[in-house]
Amino acid sequence: MFKKLQSKLMLIMVLILSLLSVAFLTYDRVSDTMKNNVEAQTQAKVDQMSDHISLYLNNIEQTMERYSQDERVISALKSSNDGSENEKAGWVAVKRDFNQYLGMNENVAYLYIASENKKMKITPHVDLPDDYDPTSRPWYQVASEDDSKVIWTDPYEDASTGDYVLTTAKIVKDPASGEVLGAVAMDMNLLNLANIVSDTKLEYDGYPFLFDQSGLALVHPDFKGENIRDKKDYVENMYASEKNTVNNKESDRFVNFNTIELYCCVAN
Repeated sequence: MFKKLQSKLMLIMVLILSLLSVAFLTYDRVSDTMKNNVEAQTQAKVDQMSDHISLYLNNIEQTMERYSQDERVISALKSSNDGSENEKAGWVAVKRDFNQYLGMNENVAYLYIASENKKMKITPHVDLPDDYDPTSRPWYQVASEDDSKVIWTDPYEDASTGDYVLTTAKIVKDPASGEVLGAVAMDMNLLNLANIVSDTKLEYDGYPFLFDQSGLALVHPDFKGENIRDKKDYVENMYASEKNTVNNKESDRFVNFNTIELYCCVAN
């Protein structure tokens, strides 16, 4: 009788252990499935942000392409280079269009043209030093290296507003002779891009961020304005990775990311 009872208890224990094993196996499978689902959802959010930012920047590039071929811009730069009496009238026509564009795009701070003879016209008006030479600026020089492309500078902080700013520029050529007449350029703050990123909601206490190519955090809940590429292993791993996911072992998180490439980023 006692032996029979003991056998039943052992059988129950074995059954319980078997059920526990199945439970652990099932949990592992569910856990892996949940992780894969979370990674897929997060990557989809990252891709969505990337698409929005790319579309926004592509629209800016198309605007620069359009202005580089605009007859009014070409005429104004020709008049500036020639010292023509039509120089002032030429700039007035360009300025009118620039101001209209600025009125519809609040994140654009300045639009300007620079001629090969070192003259610059900008709106809104800025008092420039008499010896200011726009052709010596990195944005003009790099744009000149490949006059077929729109170029971008590295983001930099605007001293007056504290916002991060990008300059984009495109060389303007005489369509008849192919002669370089000058460049058209634009300063735009990154507030719109920052809003696209920061307004994105993520589950499981996740958060979005935006870094420039050097590791400067343009949008980040803790490190905005800091370069943390050398401070945080996961940031350095992102730049070195050929995949779109890295682990942040420090906080036991994974990081999904994407990159947006702009032509010839240079220091302003």
